[in-house]
Formats: sequence, C-alpha cells, structure tokens
Amino acid sequence: MALLTFNANSIQKELVISENAVNQAMNECPKTTDTELDIFQQNIVDHFADSISEAHRSALEKLNELDLNRSSIETAIDGFSLSEIIDSAKRKMIHIYAQWHEILDNARQEEDAIRRSFKYFVYINKLNRKASYPDSLVFHWAFVILAVLLESVVNSFFFATGSDLGLLGGLFQALFISLSNIGSALLIGIYVLPYKNHVDSKKQFRAKVFTAIYIFLAFVFNLATAHYRMLLESDPLNAKANAISHLIQDPFGINYESWNLLIIGMMFMIVALIKGYKSDDVYPGYGEIHRKFKAASDYHGKRLEALNAINLVIDECIKEADVVRRDVRRKIHTFKNSISQSEEVVLKFSKFLESAESLCNKSLWEYRDANVRVRSSKPPAYFSQKHSYNNYSIQVDLTEEKATCSKIENRLQEIESRERQKLHEGLREVNEQAIEEITGLFEKIKNDENKDDKKVAKNNKRGS
Repeated sequence: MALLTFNANSIQKELVISENAVNQAMNECPKTTDTELDIFQQNIVDHFADSISEAHRSALEKLNELDLNRSSIETAIDGFSLSEIIDSAKRKMIHIYAQWHEILDNARQEEDAIRRSFKYFVYINKLNRKASYPDSLVFHWAFVILAVLLESVVNSFFFATGSDLGLLGGLFQALFISLSNIGSALLIGIYVLPYKNHVDSKKQFRAKVFTAIYIFLAFVFNLATAHYRMLLESDPLNAKANAISHLIQDPFGINYESWNLLIIGMMFMIVALIKGYKSDDVYPGYGEIHRKFKAASDYHGKRLEALNAINLVIDECIKEADVVRRDVRRKIHTFKNSISQSEEVVLKFSKFLESAESLCNKSLWEYRDANVRVRSSKPPAYFSQKHSYNNYSIQVDLTEEKATCSKIENRLQEIESRERQKLHEGLREVNEQAIEEITGLFEKIKNDENKDDKKVAKNNKRGS
C-alpha cells in the first residue's frame, strides 16, 4: 500500500494560506462568535481529508484482502487430509487392474493364435524337437565381423606387394574380397542351406544343389583371386585382365603364397557358411515362430511391467504427499506473513494519519496566526482547538488470527506425524492388495493355460 507524502511549502502555495488569512482579517473574519471553520480553513481540512480518505480506503481494501487470504488458507488446511491421497491411489489401482485385465485378455487371445500357428507349424513339418538358436546374436555377429576383419588383414599382406599404396592398398582390396566371400556365404547359410532339412524333399534337393553350386562358385572365386594375386607379382598392370584367362589355361598353376590365399579364403567362407546356417534354428522358419510363441507366452515379463506400474503409482503418491506437506508449510508461512502485513498496514496508516493531522493543524495555525496579527477583534474560540481525523482511524484486533495460526501449525504437526504414518500404512495396504490382485490375475491366466494344455493333450490321446 503506497501512501502519499505531504510538502508544507507546496500546500502553502496551493492553498494561499497567508494571503487568505490576511484578507479575511481585513474584514474581521471569521467573526468572534463563529463556531464553524470558515471556507479557507475548511479547504485546508478538506485538502488533507481527501488524501486521508483515499489512504483509508486503500488500507481497508488491503486488510480485507489479507483477511480473505487467511480465511482461504485456514479452510484449505482444515479441510485437508492425506487420506485423500490414499483414495486417489485406490482409484488408480482399480484403473491399473482393469487396464491389465484387458491387456492380458488380448495377450491371451494373441498367444492362443500364435500357439495354434506354432503347433500347426510343428505338425506339418514333422518336428519332434525343441527349437535351438543362439540366445543372443551379439556374440554371433561379432564373430562374423571379426572374421571379415581378420581375413582382410591376413589377405592384405598377400596383396600389398602388387599395390601402389603398399599395405594400405592391399587392405582395401582384401576388404572387398572378404566382404564378397564372407557376405555371400552368410546369405547362403541363412536363406538357402537350412532348406536341406525341410520336410519337402524337393526343397531339400534344391537347397543341396544351390549350396553345392555356391561352394563351387566360391571355390572358383577364391581360385581366381589366387591367380590374380600371383599375377600381381609378375605383371601388376595387367593382373586383373589376365587373371580369368590364366585360370582357364592352368587352373591350379599358382605359387605357394596364392595357395595359402586360396586355403584361407575357402576356410573363412566355410566358417561364414556354418555361422549363417547356425544363426537360427537349422529348420527354416522354426526359430522365428518359436520366438514369437515364446514372446507371446512370456507372462513373467508382463507381470514385472504390471508390478512396476503399481510401484510407480505408490511412488507418485508419496511424492504427492511430500508436495502437499511443503504446500501446507508454505501456506502457514503465508498466513504468518499475512498477520504481519496486516499489522504493518495499520501501522503505516496510523503514521500517515498522524503526519497528515499534524501538518493540517500546522497549516491551520499558520492561517490563524496570520489572521490574528492583522485583525483587531478577538478571534473565534475554536482558533485554539486542534483539528482531528479520529473518524478515519483503523483499529484491528489480530488476536484471533494469531490463535488460528497456532491452530494450523498444530495441524501441520498432525499431518507430519499421525497423518504421515496413516498415509504410509494406507499406501502399503493399497500396494499389497494391488499386488495380490494382479498376481491372482496372472495365476488365473496360467491355470487357464494349463487346463487348455491338458484338454488338448487329452483330445490328442483320444485321437491316437
């Protein structure tokens, strides 16, 4: 609340106090018998009254605002209980249960569909064993990458002799050959060779023929590479152009280093072929459909997700309680400050009123003194009286508010102790009940699965 300040000189000039007083005295005014202030004295009183009235209104508005704030804080704290957080947790748990009930129903339907597809796959492909494949392909493919790098490094020494860039140039050539050699072997091992195990004899035959053709072509490729390596020593500029013709004319006419290159290339090719073949189950498609079936029936992972969702709700409720306690402490601090602010408003206005009243009487004395000096008649009796603005004074009793502050501080202690303990016990009960219900839901799904498996087994037994 900003209050006006008064300047005596400005007031003297604005109201023309001395001049008006002398002019009145020349006419022997105000009369000795007058009991009311003349117009010029009334102007002085009204001048200060206007400012006091505005300050008075502003002070009352501020006090009313602070009082309303305290009332709202008191209502909020009195009506608050941490048990609301427990009720909120219960509602959220009901939602989680309903959500996971729907998730598990959908998962069960999906699992049933995948289970039927899996059993049908096993039946039509006459499989009587479990699928076998690496648990993790990280190590599997890391070995392949290592093989490419290793073959490239080894071959680079063979090609370094005929390259203008030496070992670096040899490395680039060796890397291209290794990628072609090992990459093609992996593709055949993954997508062709497994069909040699297929139940369809035609697919078995095609897989064996294509694999045999590939091995032959891979041998020719590595043999041509060996010829190219040998020609690099004698005629590096024409080695690429003459490699094929030299291969046709004398297929095995290569030197010792080229034979080593051929053996290394074939060895890495065979390793890559086997790695590709064993990157999944050796029966085509069996590993993929088994992983789908395994993922669909992985209720352990889903159970952990559900329990994490429950724990997340409990953690959020505990955080919410902490936020609420901090909010209550902040409101109490605001309540205390509000009382101090009310006292400060009253004090500031009282000082302002005192200052205005003092300056008003000083202005009146100046007027009356100048008037008495000039006039010849006796001045009115009220010239010796001070003017008072007591009707504007503000008296505020904050005893009740201070008692309320103590009450809500006790309420905070109650929240910090009994309510907090009650909250933890309530959340623990909600948590345990939710875990029990979710666990029961998973157990029901598992029991239903076992019943279905037994029913299928019984029907199969009857059919046989």
